[in-house]
Amino acid sequence: FRRHFQCRHLVDVLSASTRSLVTISLARFEAGEIEEANRLSYACCNDGFFYLEGHGIPQKVLDDTLHAASTFFDLPAAKKRTAHWSKTDVFPGTLGLPVRGYVALGEERLGPYPGDDLEQKEAFDWAMEKPTFGDLTPWHGPNLWPADPCDRAALEGPLSSFRDMMMDAAARLVRMMCVARGLPSTAYDSKFMDPTIVCRTLRYPPSSSANACGCNAHTDQGFFTLLHQDSVGGLQVKLRAEEWTDVKPMHGKLVVNIGDALSADTAGTWRSTLHRVSNQAGKIRHSVALFFDPDATVPMLPVAVHKDAQAMEAIKVLLHKAGLRCDEAGLKELGSMEFAEYKKRVFAKFLPEEELYEDFTDVKTTTSSLPLQ
Repeated sequence: FRRHFQCRHLVDVLSASTRSLVTISLARFEAGEIEEANRLSYACCNDGFFYLEGHGIPQKVLDDTLHAASTFFDLPAAKKRTAHWSKTDVFPGTLGLPVRGYVALGEERLGPYPGDDLEQKEAFDWAMEKPTFGDLTPWHGPNLWPADPCDRAALEGPLSSFRDMMMDAAARLVRMMCVARGLPSTAYDSKFMDPTIVCRTLRYPPSSSANACGCNAHTDQGFFTLLHQDSVGGLQVKLRAEEWTDVKPMHGKLVVNIGDALSADTAGTWRSTLHRVSNQAGKIRHSVALFFDPDATVPMLPVAVHKDAQAMEAIKVLLHKAGLRCDEAGLKELGSMEFAEYKKRVFAKFLPEEELYEDFTDVKTTTSSLPLQ
């Protein structure tokens, strides 16, 4: 079934504070309700964020994952650090980038941008358990788990179940996204044969001040993210009305957001939207996510690169995050870059000592600095 779903922007007339994100049902789409793909296109064009229901992941799996994460984060620091990210054998983690294991408070800063703070959060990253062959298998390799066998068992089982079920839901969502773009449902199957996924669970400590930084304002670098959050709240998105809007926890629904790479892949039609987390007074917040990205060897740009202003604004974000200049030379280098290399460059900018971006906030303007040829 092929049909082109046009993006509609009627939502722009509403204040961001007066509406909620759109809810999309994966189950209804798979049951033949093609209108769900139309609604998905609407959400991705206008907000870049939406709720997903009908994903097939039991609530118990989500609850067990957060419980296991909370138990791990409650461990003494010495125990947690037996799984510290610096111990990984997975490339490019071997270059000093956090790609597996435990990340302590103040060890990351997204993006970084001028004025951003060290983030008050703890994290734990894991992916598929695979053998590693250094830079020949970027982003693939064994996970890091706590050294204590009991601590490992309590964490590994629930987190592995979460990963497997989220990956299944993400693969199904890719096919729905293809239909929403007017493509065959299987159009992107070849790009996700061995995806470079990362799962991450986070703990945000309670704040003693209003709007304390749990996670700086940023856009996600890849294709899309599936998120489960607890009932505390704190996630906010910047919608088109330029207001920070709360993404309220909704029982049984995941939060999905479009990343920079997918935005560029749609020639800027789908939005990669700024979001942040503010730590809450007197409350600990937990969340867990799957960052679903293509195979390591997938090219960063489509073969036919659109040259209109909207497409170039989306591509400009990739250039900045890859450390490339916004000129034809930068565009040429990005065009020859594989996803694994791009992702490595982005992750390097999460480290607190990394050089700040000079003038970049992920906010897309209406004009492009690149020549439209």
